[in-house]
Amino acid sequence: MSKVRPNLSSDSLFYFTSKIEYLIDILRNGFQARYNYETIPNINLPLAIPMKCFCDIPLGLSKKHISTYGDFGIGISKEFAMKNGITPLIYVHKDSDTLVKYINEILNSTDNDNSESIIAYFKKYEEYETKNKKIKIRYYDEREWRYIPPDVDVEPLNKIKSEDGRKNFVTKLNEKLPKDKYRLKLDSDDIRYIIVRDDDSIPNVIDTIENEKWLSKTNFKLLLTKFLTKKQIINDF
Repeated sequence: MSKVRPNLSSDSLFYFTSKIEYLIDILRNGFQARYNYETIPNINLPLAIPMKCFCDIPLGLSKKHISTYGDFGIGISKEFAMKNGITPLIYVHKDSDTLVKYINEILNSTDNDNSESIIAYFKKYEEYETKNKKIKIRYYDEREWRYIPPDVDVEPLNKIKSEDGRKNFVTKLNEKLPKDKYRLKLDSDDIRYIIVRDDDSIPNVIDTIENEKWLSKTNFKLLLTKFLTKKQIINDF
């Protein structure tokens, strides 16, 4: 019998959020991609990109991630993720060979649209927290997969000089975003886990989704078996 080693990745992808209302909205309507402000090392082109981000971290290793992003979450199958184009990112630093080759390709290309769909899958390996240069954030530890909707409107932000101005612009983009634009529908069979803060949160979710038209009685009963609490993850995984 071969030696069993700890899993470094999972068969599920996870999305965490800070509010139970956001979790309920996902269960009802699917994942809504929203604009995020992104910068890439060595590329002087800040962008606002519609996306939904997931982590590929086994639950036993996700405690720090949960403390950062929120006590409520949902786990989806990787089969569903891959079928819908959700893709692991390319992590780069300023001296990455991948990044250097990519920049050279852009400089030698006359197709201005060539960069947009590719750059959306680049992520900084790490950086220091903006307000505290002593705290390093290593994004690589999040093992991020990203949903970028087809035919997205990528917004360049290089004409906005200040960091706060760019963030405010992204906020306004999301405020104007139509409700169902860039939405990825989710079927109950694609859900592996429903994660809530504590036992008291479970009835709230159940009562809200119990009579949803898209959910058969059989599938509703199956969803009831997929609940986990943050306390269980902290203590038992």
